[in-house]
Amino acid sequence: MPLGRTASPPAAFASPARGGSRATRAREPEFVDPSAVTYLRNMRRRGELDRASRSAGHRFDLLEARWRPDELRAAITTGLAEAKQSGTTCTWVLSNHDVVRHATRYGLPQDDERPHHAKDWLRSNGTAPALDRVLGIRRARAAALLMLALPGSAYLYQGEELGLHEVADLPDDVLEDPVFHRSGGTEKGRDGCRVPLPWAADAPSFGFSDGPPHLPQPRWFGPHAVDAQESDPASTLQLYRHALELRAQLQRAEELEWCATDSAVLHFVR
Repeated sequence: MPLGRTASPPAAFASPARGGSRATRAREPEFVDPSAVTYLRNMRRRGELDRASRSAGHRFDLLEARWRPDELRAAITTGLAEAKQSGTTCTWVLSNHDVVRHATRYGLPQDDERPHHAKDWLRSNGTAPALDRVLGIRRARAAALLMLALPGSAYLYQGEELGLHEVADLPDDVLEDPVFHRSGGTEKGRDGCRVPLPWAADAPSFGFSDGPPHLPQPRWFGPHAVDAQESDPASTLQLYRHALELRAQLQRAEELEWCATDSAVLHFVR
């Protein structure tokens, strides 16, 4: 993950290796590892978390919320309340290796008729519904600043700091995800968010390896490469680096206060 040395303890990198298990924690009840995270889609069952069993639950509420202030606020409010009740820290994530990248999700329609357009978009190889790539990355950048301003721990998925969109048009013959094969091709799978990152815009395989990568990288990866963003103070990579520096400096107690404001605005103080 090309964030240099700016990633501080309040932010971590999403990885299946960070998963914790109740069995493991039960064998070592005196040890609470702050990096041990269990992936929970729904933590609304009371008693799901406690200090003796695991230190944090990897919440999907923020990830699953659409770009709507009511859904985002509900995810934040519920997450903080349940973390406080269970005596754990709250965790936040916008993307991971199992879902369409949030820059793409936020650039798709956010309506009520079809609340989850991402799978339809994937099945169409990225042709329908129409994706507004510019709007998606603008919202993704704003969402990153929102998440990094929240109390608790933030998890970043590799490539989001480069502003990468989902790669939806991978040919069927290169797809590796068992989801694609088990569904007989009716589900595209998760390979589109797992394409190797671009490090150098003009290098073979965009600097990822000397040979062809295991999943082909699209040509539009070039402007998103690390070396193309390093010298641009307005790039998404530099935005993340600066935000992480500020997060490390400005950490406060794990609480926030919502401010009265327009219903279309999320306004809180810490």
